[in-house]
Amino acid sequence: MASSPRARNRARRDQATSAPARAVVHTTDAAGKIQRLQVEAMAGEVMDGAEHLQEYGFASNPLPGAEAVVTFGAGRRNHPIVLAVADRRYRLRAQAAGEVAIYDDQGQYVLLARDGIRVFSAQIVTVTGREIAIDATETVAMTAGQRISLVAPEVSVEAAVRFSANAGIVELVATGLARLAGSIARLHGVLRAIWDAGGTGMSFTPAARAYHYTGTAAAELPPAPEEIP
Repeated sequence: MASSPRARNRARRDQATSAPARAVVHTTDAAGKIQRLQVEAMAGEVMDGAEHLQEYGFASNPLPGAEAVVTFGAGRRNHPIVLAVADRRYRLRAQAAGEVAIYDDQGQYVLLARDGIRVFSAQIVTVTGREIAIDATETVAMTAGQRISLVAPEVSVEAAVRFSANAGIVELVATGLARLAGSIARLHGVLRAIWDAGGTGMSFTPAARAYHYTGTAAAELPPAPEEIP
């Protein structure tokens, strides 16, 4: 038996109202077990508490004005479910085929590029863990515009071939024992070489050798003779 025009119109209307819709995000609520959004689908149709289903292991809090795709549980318009949210204003562009990225509205991103992994942050990058390992088969390079700081109860540097430090000023300060040892140990000063114990010691320049003292003036003593084996 053929359906009446009224029944067909009702079926088309029901299908249209239950079909997935495009919407704009107004507000978000990320405090609960599932994130809920207020979205506007058709003009003036504001839906509160729409469930935002996100991929396991990934979480985001979209900004007002982002775009969403909304479907409806059991076809009921009063049960909106957001399946996807995108924001064309901040989308990272021009990735090569196969590249993957996460990004935000500040221009920060982590990009799995064809030639490696790139991380860009506008502020601070924090990596926290019980143990963090950086393992490179060739080179590890760190560059900072102002300062690199290493703070730990113990810092160990092992170089099988060579360890070098080139800087305007090199300071090694120890509250306890400071030890420099090697098969050959050299101390070079272009203008002067100085060492002392509590302010009493010796200094050398290319032209002269001098003893220096602190506290009460003392008679200058010549260096002790070399030990005879």
